[in-house]
Formats: sequence, C-alpha cells, structure tokens
Amino acid sequence: GQITCSWCTVTILALAWDSERRQLHVAGKFNAIDGGNIPAGLAVYDQDSGHLVAHPGGGLSMNNITQDGVGTAAQFDQENGVLYVMGAFERLTSTNEECLGLAAYEIKTGSWTCLADPAHSVLPTGGGNMLLTPYGLLVAGKTTNGTTWPDSSRPYTVAVLKATIKKKVMIFTTETHDDSDEIEEEAPRSRFLNGMESKGDQA
Repeated sequence: GQITCSWCTVTILALAWDSERRQLHVAGKFNAIDGGNIPAGLAVYDQDSGHLVAHPGGGLSMNNITQDGVGTAAQFDQENGVLYVMGAFERLTSTNEECLGLAAYEIKTGSWTCLADPAHSVLPTGGGNMLLTPYGLLVAGKTTNGTTWPDSSRPYTVAVLKATIKKKVMIFTTETHDDSDEIEEEAPRSRFLNGMESKGDQA
C-alpha cells in the first residue's frame, strides 16, 4: 500500500514493531492509503499478509474532527501488548474522546486510554520525542501555559511517567524512610493507565 495525504506532504515520523503479531505500527502525517481515506496519523503493516492498512485503533484528529492529527512518536510495550502514541492531536477518532497528545492503545482489547495530564502537558516539537524504558515512559517537548512547569526562559521539558505496565509496579514516594513500595499487580493495565502519575524536569 502507498501512504498518501490529501492536504499535506506525507511524513513518516515513527515506527513501532510488534514481534508477536508481526505488525509494524506507523505514525506520521497522512490520511490515506492507495488513494482511499483512512483515519489520520496511524496505520499498520502486517508482515504475514503484506498489507498496509488503516490502524485498528482508528486515528488522530484535532478538536474539530474534520482536521487531521499527526503522530510524532510511537513505542510498543511487547510484554503487555500496548502501543504508546504521542503527537499533535486533540481527539482519538475511534471514540471521539478528547485527548491532548498522549495515549495508549491496548492491542488485545482494542481500547484506548488517554494519558495526557493538563498539569504536566508536553507538546511534541518533532519526531522521536518518546522512549519506553524500564523506569517509565519518557516524553520530551514544549510545555504549555497551563502546566505546573511554566517558565518562559526554559519552555522545554523531559517528563517521566513513573509507572510502567508491569506485573510489579514501582511507586516512588517522598518519605525518607522508604525509597519505594513494590506492589504485586493482578490487573496491571488498569493500575497503570488509570492511576499513572507523571513528573518532569525541565531541560
């Protein structure tokens, strides 16, 4: 399949590989494949079928759903089957949910969870601005006026989402007697996606 765009120059900004399902998740600036419209910003290439198709999770849009969003970064958590997407978007097209630029898609359930936190908003300034590590999900970009980090002389930040989708979730505390608590988690997705805390240090 050929990725195209009805209003822009096609730009592929991120790739994330799912080795279990042999699928390549594609994020960027586009809204069509082989001339047929698809939800903007996301697509998936299936190695077994050899087909590039619209993403099963839909796409990305701005608050006005007629305006396309752009995926600037993607990371895949192979252990838990979760795709993280960051970008210039304000809604998820499959649910029409408002979500400012950061979301997670669980492959097995086909469900999205918005990870954006108004108090810690980070807007992407280019591609490759997200990295999944054993310590959490790192995101980089420009802060907004509504965050807890407003500083006109230092507008850029790197933030770490302190929990990761693991069977054991490390929760860091500020108490001096204990650096961390380790919790066995039977439902790790719910714990992380609905109870995530984020914190950033400005560069």
